[in-house]
Amino acid sequence: MVKVKYKKRYRRKKIKKKKKLKISRRAIKAIFILCILGGIVWFLFFSSFFQVKSIEIYGQNPEIKKQLHQIIEKHIETQKILFLPTKTIFLLSTNKLTHLLQEQFPEISSIQIHKKYPQGIVVRYKPRTPFVNFCHHNQCFLMDKQGVIFKSGKSKDLVTVIDNQIDEIQLGNTPLTSKNKDLLWELIEEISSKINYSIKEIYLKGDTIEVVMNEGWKAIFDLNKDISYQTNILALFLENQLQEDKELEYIDLRFDKIFYKFK
Repeated sequence: MVKVKYKKRYRRKKIKKKKKLKISRRAIKAIFILCILGGIVWFLFFSSFFQVKSIEIYGQNPEIKKQLHQIIEKHIETQKILFLPTKTIFLLSTNKLTHLLQEQFPEISSIQIHKKYPQGIVVRYKPRTPFVNFCHHNQCFLMDKQGVIFKSGKSKDLVTVIDNQIDEIQLGNTPLTSKNKDLLWELIEEISSKINYSIKEIYLKGDTIEVVMNEGWKAIFDLNKDISYQTNILALFLENQLQEDKELEYIDLRFDKIFYKFK
């Protein structure tokens, strides 16, 4: 009986040892896997190999390039994983960065951002080209052909469009309606190609456009009527009826019959 009891105790101790060995092996495997995963995470997100170190910017304006570089660097420095800062290229969202730069730089018409693995990004941008000056209650801005106002200021080489009917204006906005913009651009091109006078200012007054020439006289147009037809009438009047010894004050093209006045 004593021998039997001894054998049972021995077997129990042996089983316990096997269980301990199995548990310790599982723990070692788990630790080993965690170490591998941790190493991969560290390598991808925290090692210097994948940290953004190079920012290449291609564009024409040195000042814009400098500002873009500063904003991109600041944006990359805000990247975090579990409150730990990292400049890893894998966390960088090119779509988010593109949207951020377009918001802060309305003078940029288009921007493309590409990752250059393992440590760089490449930025290419195109600046907006001013087409007219756009003024609103004595505040003037540069406007491109898409109708976007993108910079405060005024160029003496451009036609000035004045619209005081708008309540509020902000950089990056398109204050003109699509219809008015298209008609306005058409009018500028028609006048430039059909008559030998240059435009100084254009006043938008509801459905009426008043075009002031550099010579001091003005032509009044109706936005609801064919722009090409009205400019043809203006060209014929200037060619056939304008007298050299008289100075024109205005010509009104809004009606079936034209009205004009000399100074």
